[in-house]
This record gives sequence, structure tokens and C-alpha cells, in this order.
Amino acid sequence: MKAAINHVLKLGVDAHKDGNVQAAQKFYEQVLSIDPSNCDANHNLGLITSSTEHIELALKLFRNAVKSNPKVEQFWISYIDTLIKENHLKDADSAIKKASKKKYGLSKNVVRALNEKLLHRLAVLSQQEGDLEGAAKAYKKLVAFKRGSMEPHFNLGVVLHRLTKFSQAEQSFRQAIAIQPNSAETYFNLGTTLREQGDLKSSVSAYRRAILLKPDYVEAMLNLSIILDFIGDIDGAIDQLECVLELDATHYGLWASVNLAIFRFLSDDFTACKQLLSSSLNIHKLSDKDLKNAQTYQQYLSRILHLRQNDPVEPVGLSLKEKLYVIGESHALVSHGLLVKGAGSLFQCKSFLIQGCKQWHLGNNTRNKFKIKFEDLVSSLPASSSVLISIGEIDCRTETGILSYLKNHPEQNSANVVRKTVGSYLDYISKLNLSFNHNVIIQGVPCPNIDAANFSEDEVKRLINIIQHFNAELMEIARAKKFGFLDVCALTDRGDGFSNGIWHIDSYHLSREGMREAWRVHYSSSN
Repeated sequence: MKAAINHVLKLGVDAHKDGNVQAAQKFYEQVLSIDPSNCDANHNLGLITSSTEHIELALKLFRNAVKSNPKVEQFWISYIDTLIKENHLKDADSAIKKASKKKYGLSKNVVRALNEKLLHRLAVLSQQEGDLEGAAKAYKKLVAFKRGSMEPHFNLGVVLHRLTKFSQAEQSFRQAIAIQPNSAETYFNLGTTLREQGDLKSSVSAYRRAILLKPDYVEAMLNLSIILDFIGDIDGAIDQLECVLELDATHYGLWASVNLAIFRFLSDDFTACKQLLSSSLNIHKLSDKDLKNAQTYQQYLSRILHLRQNDPVEPVGLSLKEKLYVIGESHALVSHGLLVKGAGSLFQCKSFLIQGCKQWHLGNNTRNKFKIKFEDLVSSLPASSSVLISIGEIDCRTETGILSYLKNHPEQNSANVVRKTVGSYLDYISKLNLSFNHNVIIQGVPCPNIDAANFSEDEVKRLINIIQHFNAELMEIARAKKFGFLDVCALTDRGDGFSNGIWHIDSYHLSREGMREAWRVHYSSSN
């Protein structure tokens, strides 16, 4: 009988080696019908069933093989590998611990390799499920297991960055670089982490190193251009954007063309700006990525350019008093070159953009790129200048800003969050202005110009409530600090907290005529 079983088993093994899986399966099943505990037949049939995704059957067969002969390493390896692959991680951990016992004789190298696989899978699965702390814990253990490997250091850095543990993330990326100094991706991630810590000069160096190692690294070029802009190297930023445009005709190319158009607009080269915006429309058609923000800038700037052609000539009877410097995120662009009347005098606006800046970035305690650029801009202005600060925290979107924060933190009181945000923001500006004594004017937030049908009733109520409260706090605290206030909420309100539809250029931004009207009717001087 034993000889007959061994003969059939050999036929199965030979068929398996020859790639005749169906025949091999029949021979193995024949063996098991006579001898259900045959370890080789259980194991080999387990290999076949696992490859055909009959996972539970495969695991059962592997368990039978291990039970019949637990001293064969390969049986344990096949069993544990399958457990890990199918995310049965607790069972895999228990199996490794059992297999590690002396009586089974698994080598230390095999146990080590299985533990590495388990930790790596645990880390990846934790990341996928949003358990970043669990992923970080697993990657830290992997670092100890694979001391000479760059990968766990790199992956740990990525997770720590997502956890906003930037200093720790920096250390992990530097350790990865020490092991593998020619990884462009690691230098890129290091640059991004340094940027988040406000170390912009070191960030520039890291991005440049990434580009040196990978000359077509357009994402690094785009990020480098942003940081160069933040540290005041406009020419360098433009050079990087032009390189991106030469190399990429989709996602990064669109952002490059839009950002170049912004630079040209703010330097009053409107012909070049228009050409870049036109080319960006063609690029957008080729991209399959979510480019909502780039598209918003694209359309917004195009509309501003069109409206500039209809700007009225300088009003008669008013002398140009001074420049009005406008510092802000996208809302600042519409004011560039605008002539506005405030407090009986005529101002000409010159805008500076801090893309992506929100009040929270200026009001929090961290040193960040937004503060660096804001302070650089403020310090570059002539003494005692008039400065309009147009930085919001509210967009008419539920997925960003304070509304999003409150949805994720239902325990927080909206009034307290708004007051703290506005208060810390204006405290920062007030303290900074002690060194410059500028005539500061704070711009409010317009009423939302949205289709309420796209929002739930609760979202609409909360959004309107927050915007109204936000503007009230801005006005109250600005006046207490002797700042001027430009009330664009009053300008745009139709009576229920929604936009009257008269002064908006799109869902988010005011038109140039709207800005003029706000200055004419809704400007409150600090004097």
C-alpha cells in the first residue's frame, strides 16, 4: 500500500513539475483519498489550490501538512506565507511563534524572513486602513529587522510625514539617504518634510538634489518653483516652471502654465499671461488627474484679464494718494492694478499672492512657509504703507476650511473655533506690524455663491452660520486693533446669508467691479 501511494505521489510531483496542474491535482487527491494525512500531498495540493484562489481549502491543506510533519520548513513557510498574503496576520504571528520552537527546528533566518514579511504586510495594511500609528509602529520594527535596508526607513518617513511628525520623518529620510544616497524619491520627500518645518533653504537643496539624480523629475521641479517663490527667488521659480512645461504636457504642465500665468499677470505682462492661459486649456484636456484647484485659478485669472479691458479710466477730481498693497491668497489677484476709492482718496492696488495661505497658517505657533513669505512681503513694503490683507479661512466648500474641521471634530464649538482662529490670526498681524506701522486693512469673507441643492440642509445652515460669525469676529477684532475693514459680506448678502449674485466672478471670488463697490460703500477706516 505504501509503495502504491508513493508511486501515485511521484506521478503527481512529476506532472506538477511539467506544468500539468490538472493531472497533478488528480494524483494528489487520489493519494489523500487513501492517506488523508499524507504531508506531501496535502502541501502540494495546497500550492495548487492557493494559486487558484481557493484560499480556505489551501490553508486547511497546509495545516494538515504541518500537523503531519511539523519539522519540514517548507510546510511552515507555505502556510505562513498564505496567512500573511490573505491578511490573517494574528494567525500568522501565532504560527511563526509556534514554528520558532526548538522542537520544530526552523532556522533563525527563516523565522526572521517570515517576521519581516509579517511586519511589512501589517504596515501596508495599517496604512490602507488609515491606521497610521499602527503602520509607524510596524515600520519601526522593520527598521530593526532590516538594518541595512533603505526601504523601511523611507516608508517610515512617509507615514511619519502623514502623521505631521515632521522632525521624525526628516530623520527617517536622512537615514534612508545614508544607506542609499542616490534615491531621487527620498530627497524629494526630504525636501517636502523640510518645507513643512519652515526650513526652506534646506528644502531647496533637497529638491535640487532630487532633480540632479533624476533630471526629468517634474514634480520636484514644480515643488522647487513654489519654494523659490516663497523665499523671493522669482526668476529661479520661473526657470523651474519653464522646465516643467518643456517636459510635461499633462498634470504638472497645467500647474506650471497656470503658475507662470500668475507671475506674468502680477508683473503686468498681460499678453504673455493670456498666451499661457490659452495653452493651459489645451493641457487640461490631456490630463486625467483631479485638477480642480488649477482649473479654478485658470478660469478665475482668465475672467480677471477679460474684465481688466473694461476697467474705467481714472476718476476726475481725485488725486492718487498712494499705492495699496494687497497681500493674500487667490482673492488678492482680482485687485491687481485696480483703482479704488476709499475715505475720499484714490488708491492703486498692487497685489502679491501667497498661494494656499489661510488664516490658520499665520495664526498658529509653527514656523511655516506661509509666515516666511508673508513676513518677507510685509518687510519689503515702504514704511507706513497701506496694506489690504485678503486671506480667508472659509471657502464655499464643505471639504475644506473650518466647516471640514468641525465635521471631523464634532466635540468642538463652532463659535470658539472661529473666535480662536480669527483672534490668533489678527494677533499675529498686529504684533508683526509693530515693526512697520503699516495702515492695515482686513478684507472680510464674501457670502457663498453656491447652489444650495448641492449641499445638505445641515451643511447649508452650518456654512452660513460660520461665515456670518466669521465676518463678525473679523470686523470686531480688526476695529479693536485699529485696523481698517473691507466688508465684502455686507456687499454680497442678499438677506439670507447667500450671495446676491451681483458681485461674484465665480463661486468663490469677487469681480473687479465688486471690489470697487466694496471700497466705495463698505470700507471702514481705522482713522
